[in-house]
Amino acid sequence: MKVPVLTAKLNKPQLPDNMIFRTGLLKDSNRASVILVSAQAGSGKSTLVSAWLSEQNTSYFWYALDEWDNDLQQFFAYLIAGVNALDRKPSAQLEQMLEAFQSIGLEGFLKGLVQCLHTIDHPFIMVFDDFELPMTEVTGFLGPHIQ
Repeated sequence: MKVPVLTAKLNKPQLPDNMIFRTGLLKDSNRASVILVSAQAGSGKSTLVSAWLSEQNTSYFWYALDEWDNDLQQFFAYLIAGVNALDRKPSAQLEQMLEAFQSIGLEGFLKGLVQCLHTIDHPFIMVFDDFELPMTEVTGFLGPHIQ
């Protein structure tokens, strides 16, 4: 079953014209490949990371999380759509694996996901915005896998 994807969730916020850049806050993030954005609403976290991304010469995808992403298949559908922006080949492989999710299971899918991400032959950054939302299933499996 193909999950519909709302592309607005995969766009980083636009920067305001009167933006004050605070580059020092993320100065040590130049080698980051996965960014989990988590802070109080209205604190400027998304704007800060968006400004930092604008200064990078690395491809990226932005994934704005919400409560609906607590469903694993929806979460992975959006993740795959984000990967598609980086490289279509691993994205196509991941779509096939998501179709077979029931038979390969979560562990099999995660192993395939990691394998597919390693086939991307250029540096990239994955941003997960609003990671603090109560996403029990997603944070439950990401917790032990992201270190």
